Amino acid sequence: MLQKMIKDKWFYLGIFATLGYLLIRIIDQSKITWMFPLDYANDHSAHIAKIFFLAKYGFDGMVPNWWGGFPLLKFYHPGSTIFALPLFYLFRNAQVAEFVGILLIYLFSFIATFYLGKIQRWSLAKRTAFFLFFWVNPITISYLRVGRFGEMFGFFWATVLFIILIYYKDHKIDKKFLFFIPVYSILLISHISVFMVFSSLVFSLFLIKNVKEKAIIVACGIVSLALTSIWWVRFLIGIRDTLGGAFSMVLF
Repeated sequence: MLQKMIKDKWFYLGIFATLGYLLIRIIDQSKITWMFPLDYANDHSAHIAKIFFLAKYGFDGMVPNWWGGFPLLKFYHPGSTIFALPLFYLFRNAQVAEFVGILLIYLFSFIATFYLGKIQRWSLAKRTAFFLFFWVNPITISYLRVGRFGEMFGFFWATVLFIILIYYKDHKIDKKFLFFIPVYSILLISHISVFMVFSSLVFSLFLIKNVKEKAIIVACGIVSLALTSIWWVRFLIGIRDTLGGAFSMVLF
């Protein structure tokens, strides 16, 4: 134990410095709970509005009082908005709902990282350092500033998916692999880009498994697509119609 602590001492300075910086950024970001983010260089206002509109108009509702009207969540991933909806009902404030949602994403992500470290037999210092390296690096910490709520939510579920994949890399696929279905489904509706990147890891797992396990992976993927089709089918049809209209304008 003492030997581990001595080896981990090199992580301590970075952990305390990075953790302090994260706390400063979160405290500064808490201003959105009482000051609506009106500056143009952020996504907070759009996400906050979608939380309110989802409560008022429903999942497939038409929002009549924003840019002449638009179909809610037809062209954007609904995962983070659905996640924040119970918080909106709890606090009766969309701004507070989004901020608390961000805090929960950080908390859940730390728990997921802690579990990943347990599987990999990392020390507590290494688990904390890995979490901070992922969430407080210059790219992901900017998501907090500009309010990329959907991607943050997607990265949490990507972490959970990674845990499943890293476990089954060295173990035979069994009935517990069914947990893959809800995780992969939620990741799909959380953020398409994150889903596509981490799907390459699913394909990597597929490549190293035998025929029977390959079939299970494919079946679980199909079930995930079926469960989320209520959103992505409408999304693809909308993209097709939009691109088709734009192409027609170019031609004619």
